[in-house]
Amino acid sequence: MPATPKVVSANKSLIKIEGLEELLRTITSLKGSVSRSAMVSGMKAAMARMARGLRKEVTRQGVETAHAASLKAGMRKSVGSRFLKGGIDKAGRSHATVAKVGFAVGKKGDDRMSKGTTGGVGVTRQTTHWFVLGTPERVPGEVKEIFGNTVARAANTHGDLALRAGIRKAKQRFEKLAAKRAKRRW
Repeated sequence: MPATPKVVSANKSLIKIEGLEELLRTITSLKGSVSRSAMVSGMKAAMARMARGLRKEVTRQGVETAHAASLKAGMRKSVGSRFLKGGIDKAGRSHATVAKVGFAVGKKGDDRMSKGTTGGVGVTRQTTHWFVLGTPERVPGEVKEIFGNTVARAANTHGDLALRAGIRKAKQRFEKLAAKRAKRRW
């Protein structure tokens, strides 16, 4: 088994994980549905742990606005994850495996504010990028970047925990499937 991967550095645009390539090579060398099932379980567990860490970082963020509590609550609600298994579709096209965790990721449906609310648009899936990236000066006003480094801080703080959770879950899945197959042979 390769060394445990760990987050080496994270900034706004890049999260660097050391040892991940070796782990992925080991998993993919174990051909078949068992390795794929374990990889999916591990990825989903790691993503869930990372999303929880990102929500914690939003809570810790110092926000100096009149509506800080509702802004933080809206941003916490917008944190999500999305996992797409790769492979070859019916048309014969190849698709990569995609795993995302972040603000307004994996959310579906209509989450716009109700008509009865007063003042402003609120924090929804469609508006979270205003608070992460900021907006330029415009007619209604400028929105300052409030949660810009939150993802990088979450990766630095909770990334190793997420990776360990994923590896632990993948190992559990391997063991469960191995026991199931051994039972079938007898």
